[in-house]
Amino acid sequence: MRFHVTSKEGPARRAKQLHKFLVAAGYESRLTRCQRLVAMMMGYRDWTDMHAYMGLADPSLGDAFVSERECETRRERHVAVLVEAGIEVGDAEAAVDAVGPTNYGEARERDDDDADADFVAEWGLRPTSRR
Repeated sequence: MRFHVTSKEGPARRAKQLHKFLVAAGYESRLTRCQRLVAMMMGYRDWTDMHAYMGLADPSLGDAFVSERECETRRERHVAVLVEAGIEVGDAEAAVDAVGPTNYGEARERDDDDADADFVAEWGLRPTSRR
């Protein structure tokens, strides 16, 4: 499953957050590694692969807009990516909770135009009319 975005702004912010978290937890980590890990958590081979597909599909719904089961499936995938990269399970779970790779946008009323604009701006998404 790929998580589609139209801008690198959100994923880049998440990669920086992951980098800070891992360094604070005592892991040797470079930003480029964290970019790759974020891309992998979003279902891509690496950062370059994510860029190649950026904007080719409608943006995916953030965690606030999908079922609890889908949120848990995403979280399990995110943790598995970090564990496969050598991060201990407890640290991987804490990192995913802190960074929230696909956790963007707060649940909001459908007519809340300000929240819609903030959400679109934060992730560099294209506004759509799905109402």
